Amino acid sequence: MEQVLSGRDDLSRLTDEELGAAIDDVQRQLREAEAALREWAEWNDLAAAAIAGHPLPRDNTSEEAEP
Repeated sequence: MEQVLSGRDDLSRLTDEELGAAIDDVQRQLREAEAALREWAEWNDLAAAAIAGHPLPRDNTSEEAEP
């Protein structure tokens, strides 16, 4: 599939099945990128709070956390 979509190939040459697979792949990659961006933003917020001297939120997975 990558070979078909690389460069400036005309998407109209793809079969419906190939186009559907390409769309699914792009959507999967977009979801992965969004998840990575959300994680990066969370770490960025934690780092900014630490630099500013604000207390960091407690880790809910720690042994000390209450249910």
